[in-house]
Amino acid sequence: MAHRSPVALKAGRYAGTIFIALMLAYAYVLPRWADWNQNSRYDLTRALVEHRTVVIDRYAANTGDYATVNGRIVSDKAPGLSLLAVPPYMLYRLASHLRPIHDLTDRVAHRGAFAATLNPDGTGLTDDKAEAALALAFVTLLCVAVPASLLGVLLAGLFRRFSPYEGANAVVAIVLMLATPLAAYGNAFYGHVPAAMLLFTAFALLITANGTLRRSRLVMLGALFGATLLMEYPAALIVAALGCWTLALLWQHRQWAGVGWLALGGAPFLALLALYDRAAYGTPLPTGYEHSTLWQDRHSEGFLSLTYPKAGALWGITFGDFRGLFFLAPVLLLVVPGFVVWWRAGQDRAAWWAALSALVLFFLFNAASAMWWGGFAVGPRYLLPMLPFCCYPIGALIPVFVRRWRIMAASGALALLSLIQVWLQLLAGQEYPPDTFRHPLADYVWPHLAAGDIARNLGMAAGLRGLSSLVPLIGAFTLLGGWSLMRHRVEMRQKMEGMRIEAHYVRS
Repeated sequence: MAHRSPVALKAGRYAGTIFIALMLAYAYVLPRWADWNQNSRYDLTRALVEHRTVVIDRYAANTGDYATVNGRIVSDKAPGLSLLAVPPYMLYRLASHLRPIHDLTDRVAHRGAFAATLNPDGTGLTDDKAEAALALAFVTLLCVAVPASLLGVLLAGLFRRFSPYEGANAVVAIVLMLATPLAAYGNAFYGHVPAAMLLFTAFALLITANGTLRRSRLVMLGALFGATLLMEYPAALIVAALGCWTLALLWQHRQWAGVGWLALGGAPFLALLALYDRAAYGTPLPTGYEHSTLWQDRHSEGFLSLTYPKAGALWGITFGDFRGLFFLAPVLLLVVPGFVVWWRAGQDRAAWWAALSALVLFFLFNAASAMWWGGFAVGPRYLLPMLPFCCYPIGALIPVFVRRWRIMAASGALALLSLIQVWLQLLAGQEYPPDTFRHPLADYVWPHLAAGDIARNLGMAAGLRGLSSLVPLIGAFTLLGGWSLMRHRVEMRQKMEGMRIEAHYVRS
């Protein structure tokens, strides 16, 4: 049996720690129960499994994000996440007949901590609603939280191209995954985070290709590009940037047949998208937004609500206190010196341009949207697919953090402020901050927190209410952090002891 090297074992431990930490954080806060965007996608999954149809008439009362086509109601969202959730949802339905799952549903439906979060003018938490909520939590965990946690592992792995410090790489990756809007959507049934994972995986395949692309890698790239288009339509902009990089590599090495292998990987996903569009809208070409029932005034502006970048929108998604990315998560301002240090290092220039293109294209796209603020949201949610490309250049600063404690302290302050702001908006109330509140922190977050209105979470499943429901999460992170610190100290002592013994033999 082959033995893994100490370096590989250490890297594996750090990867495991990152995954566990992110899964703890993401899985703890449950998906919103009355979120139109995610309900539209979830309704499609239920319709496919329960009735073998793309028509969501039976469920559409829980969402306003739908399209009306020939008198039928269908989802107006990209179908990728809904299709991905079909196997987990089928598994849940099979398991729901088992006694333990039935008992869990019953306990949730009658748990006072959950009942306290309901609208007093609503219809209450019935058994059917509890079962639907548990199924949503299950499929979201598998289809969103797991990919989001793996994205953090991948980010830390790519940081090795900048930094040999495994511990620092892991810490920075965890911070960036928890102190940016990625945390708010790490366990929400939206397509943004899975699309980000698909795109960044393609980026990783390209940056580690060492200049040549084998057939298997090309097929994988094509599949990732196709799956991304199926998952989130606007992500086509980053697919185009990464696609240009891929074609440039093929041109450079005269791999003319590579285009065919790339197409082979993407074809099944594009065919699936065409088949879905044909079934839902009667033609393989248009998207659901053309038929969106309640948002025709928005989607009729320009091309499906896209016109041209506007200065007010650009400010709003960057530094404005309503939906500003850098206002909400100022730690991402480090992307600027990160890009500078990365360029000066003179490595991975093609990747540098691809990452920069992803940022520029998505900022311009979002600024051109007629609804640039993204409705009920934490930060500018339309930017989520490009956030890994905003986080990656920050990795170039990790050696600077390690060597200069003042810079590390200043960066840590930005990270702490970002963590606080993101999680305050994530935890306040039972819905994301509405777009009717132009100053979310003052108008929405603080009033809900002061009233003890905390987003539904796993602590409430144990009967804890309000702020006390967060105690298990804080305790779990305290234990994980303490264990990681002890492990690091043991490794450092072993390393110092090894250096002392080596020095002794050298002197002898």
